[in-house]
Amino acid sequence: MKKVSIIILNWNGKEVLKGCLDSIKNHTTYPNYEIIIVDQGSKDGSVEMLEKEFPYVKLIKNEYNLGIPKATNQAMKIAHGEYFALLGNDTIVTLGWLENMVKLTESDKRIASVGSTLISPTQLKSRDYRLTNGYRERSNVPSISMLMRKKVVDRIGYYDEENFSPYGGDETDWNYRARNIGYKVVEARNSIVAHVGSHDTKRQNPNQYLLLNEHRLKAMLYSLSLIDFLKRIPGLGLIFINSFKEGQTLVLLKSYWNNIKNWRNILKERKKRKEITRRLREEQKRVGEGWF
Repeated sequence: MKKVSIIILNWNGKEVLKGCLDSIKNHTTYPNYEIIIVDQGSKDGSVEMLEKEFPYVKLIKNEYNLGIPKATNQAMKIAHGEYFALLGNDTIVTLGWLENMVKLTESDKRIASVGSTLISPTQLKSRDYRLTNGYRERSNVPSISMLMRKKVVDRIGYYDEENFSPYGGDETDWNYRARNIGYKVVEARNSIVAHVGSHDTKRQNPNQYLLLNEHRLKAMLYSLSLIDFLKRIPGLGLIFINSFKEGQTLVLLKSYWNNIKNWRNILKERKKRKEITRRLREEQKRVGEGWF
């Protein structure tokens, strides 16, 4: 049975992290896993709580917050699993969440990543959700709960620290890169995870909205074909409309402007990704189905 490395980043999230770890212990039926936690310089007693109550976790202690891509890559590089299960510290997993993601991934060698179906804490408490089999193919799934094949990480690389630090767009970029060389990205209907909601970033990062939108658009510009980008125009339009309700329109426009100013780097990165895709596609063609 293949080992899974569950990777959790934490930044002053003691109040939610304990609930997350308790839920993993109580609801994970998959027997072969390890837990790696990267603490990003927490000052709320998170590290002390982990060392006292969860001594079995592998703990990386950073002096300060390195951002999501760098910290995630730190954990991946010391992980022993053939799968990486990225999980938010502000999540509560349900029975079979991990086993069902692994089963789905192993059912199709073309699947690079599987996301859980995310629900709210209210839905979890009232059991207002359906547990059904099957999956939906996606262009991207969030790293709130995402299982990745280590084999694909080895092939296309880790998270892009240079272009997506400290936050936002990192998993979007990675999933696009995987899809461009023929892999699938899917969401499992029978892996249910409740998400409290951006506990770390919402409370402590005032630039969350700017970074998320700037980097999400950047990931699209790096990797999507013109046709695929045009398909996302309605979604971008909806984000723009909602920005009025949220009082974030000027911030959203700034995220667009930052990408326009960065057009040289965008063209450079797009060319680099296109060349990597071409090379891997040629290798895949030579080897055939055994490449996956």
